[in-house]
Amino acid sequence: MCSIALQLQEKQFALFWDNEEGGFYFYGSDGEQLLVRPKELYDGAMPSGNSVTAMNLLRLARLTGKNDIMRLSSEQISAFAGEISLYPQAHAHFMMAIQFLFGPTKEIIIAAPDKKVAEEMIQEIRAHFIPNSVVSVVTDETREKLLLLAPLLTDKTARKGKATVYVCENFACQAPVTDVQMVRERLH
Repeated sequence: MCSIALQLQEKQFALFWDNEEGGFYFYGSDGEQLLVRPKELYDGAMPSGNSVTAMNLLRLARLTGKNDIMRLSSEQISAFAGEISLYPQAHAHFMMAIQFLFGPTKEIIIAAPDKKVAEEMIQEIRAHFIPNSVVSVVTDETREKLLLLAPLLTDKTARKGKATVYVCENFACQAPVTDVQMVRERLH
């Protein structure tokens, strides 16, 4: 799933990114060339494309640990910071991305022999509201492919055949746990 997200992000960057002023255009360079190439920023009933992209970039950067994606998200946020600061209420989703960028974040990794063994931990994590967090599930089957995408998962392994949870904040991880009650405590 992460590889598909990275491929889509690369395509979006190639087609929509403004190399001169930053941010993403409303339509791609492969589309019909109009007189003006606008950038959507206002978050109304639906968030703008730039707001959603800012959040997607930040989540991908946290999932993969890739600095180039983090740099791109920072550039995008910087491109619109002046306009957003004039009327933040009109940019609610973009403000959530800014909070994700500057606030503490959690990276939660579940390492397990297979998804079935991980299921109880997955359900426990889903039961909590954990804003500004990303969750990765690494199984024996997916490990090799995920390590190519997210090298930060290298040392995150299952312990004694049990689902093992690593709760990290800004990439600094606490000791791994295999007990659901311990996971519950770490999430609060």
